[in-house]
Amino acid sequence: GSRRLCPLARVDTTARARGPVDPPTRPEQPIRPTEMGFEGPIPDYDSPTPGGAFEQLLKQYDDSGGLDVLDESSGAMNNIICVSFPLPEARSRLLDDLSGTYDFPVALEPCTQEVASDTIAALHWAQDSSETIERHLCRYGALLLRGFPIRNPQDFAHLTEALGWPNFGYEASGGNAVRRNVVGDRVFTANESPPDKVIPFHHELAQTTRYPHRVAFFCENPAMRGGATPLLDSGNAYARLRDEFPDSLAELQKKGVRYTRVMTVDDRPHSAIGRGWSDTFGVSTPQELEAKLASTGDKLEWLGVSLSHLGVDGDRYPVRHYTDVRPAVLVDPHDPERRPRFFNQILAAHAGWRDELNAPGASVVLGDGTPMRQDMLDAMERIFREESVSVQWRVGDVMLINNLQVMHARETFVDGEAPRRVLASLGRDPAPVMEERLANSQLGDGVGSNREGRKYAWQATGGERRTHGPPALRESKTRAKVIRGNPGIAARRAAARGSSHAASASLRAFAARRAVLFAR
Repeated sequence: GSRRLCPLARVDTTARARGPVDPPTRPEQPIRPTEMGFEGPIPDYDSPTPGGAFEQLLKQYDDSGGLDVLDESSGAMNNIICVSFPLPEARSRLLDDLSGTYDFPVALEPCTQEVASDTIAALHWAQDSSETIERHLCRYGALLLRGFPIRNPQDFAHLTEALGWPNFGYEASGGNAVRRNVVGDRVFTANESPPDKVIPFHHELAQTTRYPHRVAFFCENPAMRGGATPLLDSGNAYARLRDEFPDSLAELQKKGVRYTRVMTVDDRPHSAIGRGWSDTFGVSTPQELEAKLASTGDKLEWLGVSLSHLGVDGDRYPVRHYTDVRPAVLVDPHDPERRPRFFNQILAAHAGWRDELNAPGASVVLGDGTPMRQDMLDAMERIFREESVSVQWRVGDVMLINNLQVMHARETFVDGEAPRRVLASLGRDPAPVMEERLANSQLGDGVGSNREGRKYAWQATGGERRTHGPPALRESKTRAKVIRGNPGIAARRAAARGSSHAASASLRAFAARRAVLFAR
């Protein structure tokens, strides 16, 4: 079948699913065009005959880049194992004139009871769907998984393995936030900056030469109030800055950017940027640090006892670290649109890299050492706020982020009886794993097979392949697929392929309702 992505349809928020989704029964009253914002008569979707309205819709769907979400051999309805749903806080974005709009971020929930309740089934779904999920992340930037049985840090670690993300440990990464490992070096605490401090927008580790391609967050316990994670498509940020500051942005692209930070050998957990240089760079002595940075272009200025008035003695080896020139704009090589992205930590460094050792506004300059324009820095805050979406966490939520395309931040919060706990995991470029899995699937072993040479701990429970559950998980030649926005299309297609009369009535009603929305 086709391996193209289906476009996101506009979804009726009044019919939003709140759990595993079953096709609704035929409505007693016909759907009125005015209720859906659809101009013109409602097509007859009851007739699956060739050339009928439904077949025409399918042709339109396929011509626009649709993905056949059903197993061609069976057309079984329960091959549909994941659907998108309208997240209240999401924003509609225009992809292009052909594909239309999509929600940012895209939100997915299970569509079978097993994937919604059985962690092993959900992990097999993630592994079998990993290539499709990656295609979504390359095109849309962020996915929210809600309602999946990811219940603890170990499940979260297994999920990132199932997705095929090569692990990117935070240790010795050059990051400046204090982190605590929770599951090996794959899962760790998110930035534990005090709850009354905002963490500004940034691309993870963009101030370094080695940054992750993927970022995942898992909500183990949300805050009582606040604590949302705002997301920002940095392609939109780039476009807005180009429109308002064309000359300054061109200068920034040409000169690049440099960052600077004062740190001690040990961590200072009270500070959002308090990670010590020992953990930041994975060294133990000043001599090792100098040797490690000698060939990088980074510079060090040992401050000795000059900070003793701040309570930092020389035996804590305070140092000012200057990065070499870093790019401020990047193009994701896997982005089909090849859009330039405002890939940096400029706003985070300017607004957030401040504590008793780091003065406000002193952490970022242009690559030649000249200061950045203050009006442009002020505009960044405004533009980022206007273009962002703040996602409120629920227990068990997992957010998948393409770090080359989407910035993230953190709002202030107030804890309840249990403190807010959001965990993180980072991944290197997953493209090699996806290519390997795709090659294995073409050999007939299935995307989730173990011919890729890996045996994950969670598979010891579920076996090489599950012997029950959704067909996409038990048929070795069937690749699990993700429906995005239009379960009605697949439901109607299942009916057209010979479902029972009773099921067909329900599916036709479901398809008719969704088809009106799709026609918008």
